[in-house]
Amino acid sequence: MRNIFEDDLNQKTLPLRSRTSRINRMKKALKILGILLVGFIGFLFWYDYTYSIDVIESESYNEESRAKSLLIASQGSAYKNAIVNNIVDEFKPLGIRISVVDVTKTEDIDPDEWDALAIIHTIEMWAPQEDAEAFLTEHYDPNKMLVFATSGDGTMHMEGIDGMTGASIMEDVNSKSSKLIAEINSIFEL
Repeated sequence: MRNIFEDDLNQKTLPLRSRTSRINRMKKALKILGILLVGFIGFLFWYDYTYSIDVIESESYNEESRAKSLLIASQGSAYKNAIVNNIVDEFKPLGIRISVVDVTKTEDIDPDEWDALAIIHTIEMWAPQEDAEAFLTEHYDPNKMLVFATSGDGTMHMEGIDGMTGASIMEDVNSKSSKLIAEINSIFEL
């Protein structure tokens, strides 16, 4: 004989077990989602810290010189700073007036006041640094400007701008610096 009370009890506990099981699965899914979210946020902080671009301090050399003049507008990173230093070390002893500024300060630059300009910027998220892009869009002159764009794979550049590209690989600093110096020399006709 069937016990009606047992059947009734089994029917009531099954949904309770089913609900508990569902709640446990939801808790587990929320924990996994939380861990993934924390991991993603951690990745963003790591990426920003590792690949962030610094604002560089403005510097001037040979300010009283009447010789040729060179403006270097760059973003700050170990790689770009090393290239800028190599360029300055090459032209400073020649008495060339040199000014180094951050690319965020290019809106105040009059390209007509300089014999040569080197714009060194980064392309991130498939777009050039906005100040460098605005300056080059308004003032680009291939006869007196050298543009060097760095990107993750080293091949990205601004459309319509004839320039050099490269990835920020420290072992390449001297070879890229030499190429940039040769281009500046050709602008100066040295």
